[in-house]
Amino acid sequence: MVGQMSRLKHIERREAIIALLASLVSGPLSARNVTGDAPAPLIAVAGFFGISPDELAKGHDLALLIASDLRDSGKFTPLDPGKYSGMVINTDPVPEFNSWRALNAECLVTGRLSLQSDGRFTVEFRLWDVVTAQQIYGAQYFFAPNQWHRVPHVIADSIYEQLTGQAARFEDKN
Repeated sequence: MVGQMSRLKHIERREAIIALLASLVSGPLSARNVTGDAPAPLIAVAGFFGISPDELAKGHDLALLIASDLRDSGKFTPLDPGKYSGMVINTDPVPEFNSWRALNAECLVTGRLSLQSDGRFTVEFRLWDVVTAQQIYGAQYFFAPNQWHRVPHVIADSIYEQLTGQAARFEDKN
């Protein structure tokens, strides 16, 4: 009986060590399962970069609407924009991840928007895993001015799908 008890403790200890190691070497956030059981990952959605004041204003509004969609999903906790003073980050350079880690952000969304000569908007964004300092996803979209209301929902759909593996339809909220 004593031999069986010591063997059970050894197996339980080994399984606990294996579980701990597996959690430490888990892949980037995109490969992790964002479930209702796990705490909602903290995601920062920085204002989208733009050259003109109008582009910057639209980029700020865009970031707020994306964060709202992600919060409403219940699967993510957007970082309070007041913590990073509405920081605008261009998509070209790699972000300063240590600054975002200091804010406890697990994911970061950066973006840029620009008005094209034909009147359409180009919107591009990148989704970053702050913990591993790796890009998870990036996309570029073209929208006519009358489609502007769809932009934040399409981006939020993409982010949700990349991080959960499930399709989202924030666009249907309208």
